[in-house]
Amino acid sequence: MLVASLSKLYWLDLSYNNLSGIIHLSLNHLTHLLTLRLEENKFSGSISGLSLLSSHDFNVWGNALAGEIPNSPSGFPTSAFEKNSVLCGIPLDKCKLVSSDST
Repeated sequence: MLVASLSKLYWLDLSYNNLSGIIHLSLNHLTHLLTLRLEENKFSGSISGLSLLSSHDFNVWGNALAGEIPNSPSGFPTSAFEKNSVLCGIPLDKCKLVSSDST
């Protein structure tokens, strides 16, 4: 992913662009990134491996994301994660445990 090579990038807004696919974990290499706005696209998959430690503004509202929201010291609002398939964890509802017992 070309964007991940921009190591001094502070702000990235790809909102409302009809983008699809997964959100690449290579974004974790953007250690100076303070703002990542990806709302109203068609991103899918999990964001649980995404590091949000340096982000102050993060928004994935209105995609098709699923899984657990990664821990963040910034405490993003619920609205940053709404309108996704099955995202869970703080600040949304607690993730439900899925039993692997098939009996």
